[in-house]
Amino acid sequence: MKCAIIDNGEWIDLRAGPNSQPRTSGIHLSGIISHIARLTGRLDRDDESTGFSLETKLMMALGLAWEDWLAHQLPHVDYHFGELSLDGIICSPDGVDCATDTLYEFKTTRKSSFKTLECYDKQWMWISQNQGYCKMLGWTKVRQIIYFINGDYRPPTPQLITLAIDYTQAEIDANWQLMLKYRDAATPESHPPTR
Repeated sequence: MKCAIIDNGEWIDLRAGPNSQPRTSGIHLSGIISHIARLTGRLDRDDESTGFSLETKLMMALGLAWEDWLAHQLPHVDYHFGELSLDGIICSPDGVDCATDTLYEFKTTRKSSFKTLECYDKQWMWISQNQGYCKMLGWTKVRQIIYFINGDYRPPTPQLITLAIDYTQAEIDANWQLMLKYRDAATPESHPPTR
């Protein structure tokens, strides 16, 4: 028998998933958050402007597949319903439950569940994203469903945790002011029109 590696996934296109929604060109909330995170050292330079690394693309693909599967387990959640826009900023939340005014966000991570949950206030990118979506929706409640691929690493085994988060309007508004402050410094996304 002969066996040889002939592919490593370099061809993966993250915009071509089963439920991919076309994105509008312009300033996206995720771009502002990434910009601030790079400026403050929370995120390295692996971003859209230089191209995602293969490792990052593979993790994102895993997360998108998990998110799609999970969304089908939650019939009360309107999944990938489209984009929102406020003050020239565009976003596309994972899902919403309009009956309870609750935002649903799905995450897949190799972070330790123990360390992440012990210091959730340090998860600035997640918190900022949640609060930005809440601002656009006019809501304060979030259900963040996190798939910890390696759990708490004691031993490394998958773990699923749902967090019920209630932000104050003051927290949401303060975060939005930060997003507005950096809006014009973020790199706009450019997407060709879909047919």
